[in-house]
Amino acid sequence: MSSRSGITASPEVVDAFNLNKTSAIVVTLSSDATQLVHDDDFLPPKVADSESILELLQSHLKAIYPEPRYVIVDHLSSGERVFVSFVPDDAPVRQKMLFASTKNTFLQQLGSAIANKNILSFTELAEWEYAAFSAALRMPEAEVSLTDKEKSLQVLDSLLSLSMSGLGNQLPSMSTVSSTALFFRIDSALDAVLKLDLRHKLVVMSIDTEKEVLCLHAEESGVSVNDLITAASKLVPLDPVPVYLLYGYTQSHIAFIYSCASGCKVKARMLYAANKQGLLSHLKSDYFSANQLDQVIEVGDLDELELSQFQFVEKQNLEPTTQLKFSKPKGPRRK
Repeated sequence: MSSRSGITASPEVVDAFNLNKTSAIVVTLSSDATQLVHDDDFLPPKVADSESILELLQSHLKAIYPEPRYVIVDHLSSGERVFVSFVPDDAPVRQKMLFASTKNTFLQQLGSAIANKNILSFTELAEWEYAAFSAALRMPEAEVSLTDKEKSLQVLDSLLSLSMSGLGNQLPSMSTVSSTALFFRIDSALDAVLKLDLRHKLVVMSIDTEKEVLCLHAEESGVSVNDLITAASKLVPLDPVPVYLLYGYTQSHIAFIYSCASGCKVKARMLYAANKQGLLSHLKSDYFSANQLDQVIEVGDLDELELSQFQFVEKQNLEPTTQLKFSKPKGPRRK
């Protein structure tokens, strides 16, 4: 899948690269996020050795952390130019998406002057240390296109850029999203609830796009299977928005429910769909034991929930685990 953000490098950036008069170029997004421009806060280094240049770059990137940047640097020991996409895990999600979707376009503008083996993707400041940087260059040649994480971000950016026309009332699963990346971190309140016993507890989760977190929207304890739809309808916002729900319908069984009510905006629908698989993977690995999260359900409106799928398991758990013991009938008394 190919995705482009429509963002291109400014003529000044391309000219600076072609003239090759400086040992390091740091590139960022313009204030309106429409063009790649010079990072004016980074002054061209006057030092000549690679180790000192990398120290200057690391110091600059540390000062602006976690903002992402593209960096083009001369590796003097090899005499080759190196392209680095520096996108920290803590960077704002929107910036990560834009940098992932713009990378290939930027490389195409730079032409063939940078070999595939010299195209790197960093997420940590420690990777700018000379030893780590050199080790990265010695690794087997990676795909020039995108890392797995960048591909995941590119998928999300593509979905959010889709036209709203012609999508009708499709459920989110009808899109071709298979990313296992968690795009939004879990906030502290939700984290605390997820660590509790969720038996007969209903937890409603939502994405706060401004804070870029997955947050606890509401919770309710003592929810029986028969009361699930009523309780969920009461906790979910009246405005049609997608939500994730967790419901502990027995002590050892938890259901994940994704509800995308009719009338939800397409952009929100796509956002929740893109994050669903990553969230499921995160929940299974960090919060729940093996097979505890055993049902993944997707519905439009909440009243579409089929309660029998919970009641069947609940009934099984209530059945006695040992068979009744019957005494052997005694024979007639002897006279």
